[in-house]
Amino acid sequence: MCEYCGCREIPLIGRLSEEHYQAVDALGVLRRAIESSDAVAVGSAVVALREELITHNESEEAGLFLELGRDEYFAPTIAELLEQHVQFRVLLDRIAGGDWAAYDELEDTLRHHIDREENGLFPATAVAVDGDVWTEIDRLTHAFNHERGREHGHTEAEALQARRGDAGHRKSPAGDEDSTVTKQADERGHTATHTRAPAPRGRRDLVVKLAEGFVLRPAKLDDAASLFALWAQAGLHVGRPESVVEDLAGVLALHPQLVLVAVAGDSIVGSVLGTWDGRRGWINRLATRPDWQGRGVASALLTAVEDGVRALGGGKVNLLIEADNYDVVSYYEGRGYATDDLIFMEKYL
Repeated sequence: MCEYCGCREIPLIGRLSEEHYQAVDALGVLRRAIESSDAVAVGSAVVALREELITHNESEEAGLFLELGRDEYFAPTIAELLEQHVQFRVLLDRIAGGDWAAYDELEDTLRHHIDREENGLFPATAVAVDGDVWTEIDRLTHAFNHERGREHGHTEAEALQARRGDAGHRKSPAGDEDSTVTKQADERGHTATHTRAPAPRGRRDLVVKLAEGFVLRPAKLDDAASLFALWAQAGLHVGRPESVVEDLAGVLALHPQLVLVAVAGDSIVGSVLGTWDGRRGWINRLATRPDWQGRGVASALLTAVEDGVRALGGGKVNLLIEADNYDVVSYYEGRGYATDDLIFMEKYL
């Protein structure tokens, strides 16, 4: 999960993330039903997945998406996610109608959708969305959940301000060990009581790669030795092991939400050192271990940094490619990057 930005401390984001787990579990039930060629089980699984997924989507649309969609930086991502919400309905209808082959497209679309939210939109909200916007998101989402009778929490805006250390706002109890019960007046004037449970200990970090088997997490200094090995295996120029520690410490001190690794099991299989100079983002050390290339690792890392830069207010991402690594140009071109006629100069200090 997006632990590197603390976005799960915002109750709404924590709940939406937990609903992702539930949707993924329901998706697995559907997959097993299809694999067993059990038409009755498939029908039941579609109904269960539809209940988990569509209600979750509608809750997002009612508050979070509505407000973020007004912002020019978030609007393109919101438009993409809304389009995928429509795809989910269409694909579930196809499967319910007997077109079980649509399952693969459903899983791929859901994988991409969760990836965009957990590694992009949700962390971005923790960085770029202010308390006033969260207050409105709270109000809209709260009204939707009351209307649908959905269990939910309150004080998203207060929790965000507390996480940022804003002394002008009352501290949220989101970090308490015990479950928290809050009472407050809702839109219709009556007092509602809701229980918000704390995030369970030992939870899986991220469920965004349903097929590839890797997760993204923030890099840390302890990863230096593994990154040294990874970059050597990936064919990048690597200096002394000590220099990796120095480089890693330097970028982590700037914007740690842009410095990520991809992990499979206990092994680091990909990396990116993203930076932000106040005007534009930079991609450094985007690498994938050779035996994991072609499985979406680099693309997931690249997308996460792009979303992070966008959340910081950037509208452009740059990267440099050394002449002896020209073969990767086509990879970046396929992801919207283009060459420019520049004169690159450097000075060692």
